[in-house]
Amino acid sequence: MTMATFPCPPLPMIGADIHGDERIMNSHDLLSFLVNTAALRDIKAENEIRVSAQLALYESYFTALSDETDTWTAMTTFTRSYMMTFTHAMHYIRFLPFDASPHTVRRQVCSWLAAQHILNGNEAKAEQFADLPYDLLFSRCANVVREAACSALDEVVRPCEI
Repeated sequence: MTMATFPCPPLPMIGADIHGDERIMNSHDLLSFLVNTAALRDIKAENEIRVSAQLALYESYFTALSDETDTWTAMTTFTRSYMMTFTHAMHYIRFLPFDASPHTVRRQVCSWLAAQHILNGNEAKAEQFADLPYDLLFSRCANVVREAACSALDEVVRPCEI
């Protein structure tokens, strides 16, 4: 569920397997590892610094998506910066171009997008996004994140009446 609520889809990136050999992976795999490691460490001072930095990154990311700048650059910059809040040793994170996503990562992006629609109260299935061109697929990902951010802002500005 943590990765379903992360405001950026899984992005294709270069990583290393347990033998140190390069392979294509999705950014959510590495991010899950980083989140789990931080939870196991559970160092209060580190957590506070990281959360503060992450909140600032969310704001910058939502602004970049609202300005409708280059969606891919906004996504990779946000994800890279977010990962770096977990460790400063991670300076060089290599993302593939969006249209170079292997089929496995593409399926994961479609599943993430369907999850976003469901979290926003709409019906969706990953299969309905499977045939979208890459640029449209990631554009739809940005749109659903913008919609969720606007809904959250509406709740803060105009809280629901009970």
